[in-house]
Amino acid sequence: MDWTLSSINWPLDAIDKTIATYAVFLGVYILLSALVLVRLRKRLWSYLVLWTIYPLACMWLAFFLGRGIFDALNLMAMAVFIGGTGLLATCAAFAWPTYKKFATVFAVFSLTLAVIGIDAFIVEPAWLEVRHEKVVSAKVHKPIRLVVISDLQTDHVGSFERKVFQKTMEAKPDMVLLPGDYIQAYSAQYRDQVTKLRAILKEMKVSAPLGVYATQGDSERNGWPEIFKDLPIYPFHESDTLVAGKNGPPEDEVVVTGLTLKDSWRLRYQIPHTDKFHIVVAHRPDFMLGAGEGDLFVAGHTHGGQVQLPIYGPLLTFSEAPREWCGGCCVTRDDGKTFMITRGVGMERERAPRLRFFCHPEIVVIDVVPKS
Repeated sequence: MDWTLSSINWPLDAIDKTIATYAVFLGVYILLSALVLVRLRKRLWSYLVLWTIYPLACMWLAFFLGRGIFDALNLMAMAVFIGGTGLLATCAAFAWPTYKKFATVFAVFSLTLAVIGIDAFIVEPAWLEVRHEKVVSAKVHKPIRLVVISDLQTDHVGSFERKVFQKTMEAKPDMVLLPGDYIQAYSAQYRDQVTKLRAILKEMKVSAPLGVYATQGDSERNGWPEIFKDLPIYPFHESDTLVAGKNGPPEDEVVVTGLTLKDSWRLRYQIPHTDKFHIVVAHRPDFMLGAGEGDLFVAGHTHGGQVQLPIYGPLLTFSEAPREWCGGCCVTRDDGKTFMITRGVGMERERAPRLRFFCHPEIVVIDVVPKS
């Protein structure tokens, strides 16, 4: 594992009036709970009442103050990992003299929440993995290595993004695919972050023999292809299909289709037929449900859910693709078509909770090899 606190990059302006108000509420609730327990710590029902009121009050206030679903989720995360840890510790302290077993349970849960919070908000978001997949095809005559980097989605370009592209180039790719969501920053910081990202792309000399291809994501603004201006990166301004490897032998050519954001959600573009190995790349994976032509289908968008639970998988995917795919997959069907969805390398920004749990960021390396 290679991570640093600086890779998380919480912006200073994230602590705004709404978050401050909610933090005050959590502090006041814990203080009032302590005052109640001073008088009623020997009554077990007092702990039950406090823990019945707490989640209901936190949820109501989160959606009352929240400026959208992500903001409300962020406030609720504060209630769980900050307020919850504090309230459990308070209950443990007051219960200990009379109810040592209950106090121990409170203390264990408090410590567990603290550990999970540190893992989810600090450790895992920077725990970058390189996932290797292999695709077998009779349409290629020699191995082709693809690297997929999706959902950088940063508002503070720095050492983490540099590491992402460093590992990309260390993989020695024949082709690099960028399925969208590059910068998600407020207007005041957007231009500066674009400049920093361009500088890293130049510094890392991001390029590949068969090309680097970028599609539009949800966080892109009008004129987004300017991010890659004067760089050896081809942005798909509109849904289109082109041939990569024209300078080599015809048998080494690969067809690449890039889709717009709209087509990645509701496919309207007629993907052309070709006898060559055909890669279709887009931001959202929903297009995979209706795509007919193509051999390898690549998408991001879901972030793997950012939070996954064992057995169940991602809690939220914001996609119509199967849940088991959205957590990060490389699935080959009986007809030979392969569907690859990456967990991405970044997180939802702005007012969303910046966490990953059981869902490490990833770069995906796909080796397409000839069928023997």
